[in-house]
Amino acid sequence: MKFLNRILAASSLALLCLTGGLAAQTTGSGNQSTSADYVEMRDGKMMMYGDNKWSDMESPMTLRNGYTVTGDGVVMNKDGKKIKLMPGQRVSLDGKLMIFKDGQSVDQEWNLR
Repeated sequence: MKFLNRILAASSLALLCLTGGLAAQTTGSGNQSTSADYVEMRDGKMMMYGDNKWSDMESPMTLRNGYTVTGDGVVMNKDGKKIKLMPGQRVSLDGKLMIFKDGQSVDQEWNLR
């Protein structure tokens, strides 16, 4: 299983490098580049993880699939449907909803309302 996780991580990194890899973090004054891998609800606030470290999510972020994540953990799709992230839930910059469970990320289904 660890071998498969390493292959998946290496493949993801290669794909990230080939596609440019940087997501735009939308701010009130324009777009700011970030090298985050994903955002996660941690200790009641949204955090970004990238470059092997955590940092505060300072402004709303638009993901590659068009969804928007706010600093209070609300994810909204293009149609305005929303979900509030629970502690431990994370969202990749491609818009995949995941939860970290038993030492690995597990994909979840979006249940937007």
